[in-house]
Amino acid sequence: MAKAGMGASGNSYRGAKERRAQLLDLLRGGMMLGEAIEAVGWKNRRSYHNNRHEYPEWAKEVDLAKTAGRAFQTPKVVRKRQPVVKIKAGEYKRAQFLEDLKNGADYNETIAKYWTNRGSYWSARSNYRDWAVLVDRAKGGAPTAAPSIREYVPIDDGVTRIHDTGDMTGEFQAFVAKYFPDRRPHQPQQLELIKRLHELQPREICLFLCPPESGKTSSLEDYVCKTLAEDPNHRFRIVSEGEDLAKRIVGTCVRRFTDVGQYPEFIARYGPFYEKGQERKGRPWTTNQITVLKNSGGERDRSLVANGISSAAYGSRIDTLIIDDVQSQRNINASEDILRTLRKTFFNRGKLMRTLIVGTRISGDDLYSRLLEAQLPTRQYILAAANAQGNPTVPEFWDEQIFHGKPGEPTGPCCSGFRECPRNGEKLTPREFMELTKFQAGEETWWAAYMQRPQAEERSTFAAFLDKCYDHDRSVGERFASASVG
Repeated sequence: MAKAGMGASGNSYRGAKERRAQLLDLLRGGMMLGEAIEAVGWKNRRSYHNNRHEYPEWAKEVDLAKTAGRAFQTPKVVRKRQPVVKIKAGEYKRAQFLEDLKNGADYNETIAKYWTNRGSYWSARSNYRDWAVLVDRAKGGAPTAAPSIREYVPIDDGVTRIHDTGDMTGEFQAFVAKYFPDRRPHQPQQLELIKRLHELQPREICLFLCPPESGKTSSLEDYVCKTLAEDPNHRFRIVSEGEDLAKRIVGTCVRRFTDVGQYPEFIARYGPFYEKGQERKGRPWTTNQITVLKNSGGERDRSLVANGISSAAYGSRIDTLIIDDVQSQRNINASEDILRTLRKTFFNRGKLMRTLIVGTRISGDDLYSRLLEAQLPTRQYILAAANAQGNPTVPEFWDEQIFHGKPGEPTGPCCSGFRECPRNGEKLTPREFMELTKFQAGEETWWAAYMQRPQAEERSTFAAFLDKCYDHDRSVGERFASASVG
């Protein structure tokens, strides 16, 4: 076997040597380099360049042969080199997708051909609106199963505001102000969340996306306490990224249900919620699950249960399922696993169950894009931090006690890094504070977490690396022609 291998190696060596000699003869005879490479049997220019690298003396002879061979070539045939137009991989993909649709390709099959999931496709539509219009024209209609229903209300002053939430939220505010005086007044986005949750019908799934620190969890705490006070038989399940996060809601409810010193009027009006020793009767009262005293259901009908998305789920039935910030940068690569867990473990816990999914966008391939791809949400509310004019959608959210510096004083964080500070000592306007946050967060985080429109990463890291390494003086085959989209 060894001899056979050595023989094969020797034959390969002799073959390469013969090709090098033959190439020199062809070049000296006036043949063009590309034609000579093909004539000697090399499959591509890589073999030629490998030989140049390995045999530098031969490479010098090749260069001399090319110079000498020009005397035998047909005089002055001017070869105009075609300009090379570099385009991004994403641009080429969008152009090819559009071309396929124009040629009659099936819409859904073509999406699967160019995108690994529909979430990435919808991100591309969102980021390239002109291209999306051309796509709709090419397939002869409006986009099917469009995942975006943005319920904004433009008014005369150019500021986008949320719908009037009506009497229901007014009553909710009055209840919280009366019984939980330590709670700060609700902002419009918090009231909108409560309104959406209150309106949910059996088997509906509402997706509510909003910026970080919008007061989502505190609003849910208020709603759970109010509901269990007025309807002790209601069954809530809270699911968060980690069980500790979900336990915070349980902890707030337990404190309000039992702290007579801080919430005397609430407990006197709707309590008692707990009696000592009720755990022995199958009515748990722990950090992650409770059953209020007036609950007339069975042992499996717990009032409030907290779960982490990866922790074991209790088998109790559910009336209202709340998925609260179940994804972050820590588990972004587990989007498909999270969706599978929701469908297999939680979405089948109640025949008439209502589901609210509250969160903030992370990337174009996060859990929320997969929910939209699967067409699971029956209702959606997507709140961006700023409207089309660049003004805050909810000015109250950005109204904080942050001030510009004064002359002669050290500059604070108010304008650092992105503009010159007026140094007038005045409080930042909501727009100014929002712009400061945008600058500090960076474009990628701003568009994903605050605008709920993550920017698609059209080019892979490997593709970018190849682009930097590309030798633009070599011709190694066909290059893509320029693609104009939109």
